[in-house]
Amino acid sequence: IPYNQLEGTLKKLLPRATKTNYEKTWSYVFSKYPTLTAKEFSELTGNPVKDSEKLLDGLVAKGNLEKMTIRNGSIWMRKNTSR
Repeated sequence: IPYNQLEGTLKKLLPRATKTNYEKTWSYVFSKYPTLTAKEFSELTGNPVKDSEKLLDGLVAKGNLEKMTIRNGSIWMRKNTSR
């Protein structure tokens, strides 16, 4: 379900519910969610999927994230520094 559709349904069910703003930086998002697809990251940060993929791949190149390619695409995760 697209996020905006889910949000609309929740507003109908819980009209008093308020949306909480959060930091949309890559470091904050990955501190809350250990693994993300480009689409999930895109939804959370409000960036287009293609731009999100470029940003995530750039963070892999800098050593900030790891990328795992799976059958259905790719998943990015914070680099495990305890290894």
